[in-house]
Amino acid sequence: MRLPKFLLLTAFVVSLSASPVYADEAQDMKDFKAAYAEYNKKVDAGDMKGSLPHAQRAYELGSTLFEPNSQNMLALTDNYAFNLESLGRNSEAEKVYLSLIKDNEEFYGRYAQSLIPALEGVSKIVAKSNPEKSKEYALRALKLNMRHNSMEMSQKI
Repeated sequence: MRLPKFLLLTAFVVSLSASPVYADEAQDMKDFKAAYAEYNKKVDAGDMKGSLPHAQRAYELGSTLFEPNSQNMLALTDNYAFNLESLGRNSEAEKVYLSLIKDNEEFYGRYAQSLIPALEGVSKIVAKSNPEKSKEYALRALKLNMRHNSMEMSQKI
């Protein structure tokens, strides 16, 4: 049985269009690794200002390569937010954490355990500028921690 030329042509076009996606993803991963390596090199040298563009690039590429609650994404977010904070750009750092919180809530729900590190991070960042907001974030992180680790939390009390 012969397949119609249209069907063969369609299958060929689809296979060609799928290949660049993998090539783009591979290139993104290569770019991500380069940006992350450069970020670490600058941080190790104590150059927080010089590391910022690399932290931002790694964060942006990582957000397309990793799941929102993955350890990789949490680390990238923390690195980028810490970098911003160390340069006195607290409001930008807060936005980075809030973006991560929003993504996690949309993907995993309002009570996801993966929200805890981001809530703790944003709580620390806004502690000086907005103590009440900081308490809200810290309390929410504590409640989530109790919800997901009730036995461990009760033993600490």
